[in-house]
Amino acid sequence: MRAIISRECYKLCHSKKIWIAIFLLLMMTILMFSMSIGRKKEMIYVLLDETEEEREFFTSDGWMYQDIVDVIGKGYVEHNLGEPMLLYMKPEAFALFQEGGKLYEKYRDYHFPERMVLQQMVGEAFGPPEQENLETTWKFYKMLTDFSASFFTAFIFTALFFGMDFTTRGYQGGLFAGQKRKQLFGGKYIIFSLFFLILSLIELLLAGGVFIPKIELLSVSYFWKGLFLHCFQSLGIALLCVPFVFLTKSEWKAIGVAFFIMLLFMSNRAIINIDPYQFVSKDYWKTCSEIGTTMQVGIVTAIIFVISGLLSAELFQRAELK
Repeated sequence: MRAIISRECYKLCHSKKIWIAIFLLLMMTILMFSMSIGRKKEMIYVLLDETEEEREFFTSDGWMYQDIVDVIGKGYVEHNLGEPMLLYMKPEAFALFQEGGKLYEKYRDYHFPERMVLQQMVGEAFGPPEQENLETTWKFYKMLTDFSASFFTAFIFTALFFGMDFTTRGYQGGLFAGQKRKQLFGGKYIIFSLFFLILSLIELLLAGGVFIPKIELLSVSYFWKGLFLHCFQSLGIALLCVPFVFLTKSEWKAIGVAFFIMLLFMSNRAIINIDPYQFVSKDYWKTCSEIGTTMQVGIVTAIIFVISGLLSAELFQRAELK
């Protein structure tokens, strides 16, 4: 087994195709992370104590909203119809209701300037202006809850890592050298799991370095716990893709089949949700402090490792190598 692992490490380190794919994957995942965590911080004014009468003209078809649009255009005020109900506006809109502003006389009886509180906003997070870690905490949380890059990396890297040896006759070479199929697969499976964990960690560290300012404001335990738990969950997703490579014995077919299966059963629009990690709530990623959930992530990943490994090994055992 040690010789097989050494051989697989050597092949991995000297494969130009793998390293080009890794480089492209890192660039693509950085782009994908930018869509979820690359939000700018802005200062806004928040109204907390709305009345029923006021809500009628706060919404997009209400009088006040239309008045603001008529004066300075769209994008300066928004009404959140969720709980709690909030009205928030940018400083440019807030200035219209202050003394001397164009809408001051019309709305002076509502005393908006006195009732609104200055807040900083990043994405969906609000906090007082003096809160230093709001942007850092929210962006790190969004990075941990976004697994789109993990799915993308899982499809591509898994198919290349295991499928390439079907096209280059790498498996046949190992068998001709006297290695047994189960040992050959076992060594490759172990190297894949370790390397995928490292690759996932590098993706997160790069995304954090690019998009998260003042990352040192996060607690050390939360930072590393969040990263490793995200990596282990990403590994579980990747391991689920392994059997598809040995079913199709083709890199591109494996990518297509894995993508189709994940889309049907593990995405946000799944017909039947069989995501093994659906027990992990988004609130968990805010602290990663629930010991029960943390243990479940580890246990589920270990179960996937065993089941996927046994199934893939059996498929490889029966596969006809040409």
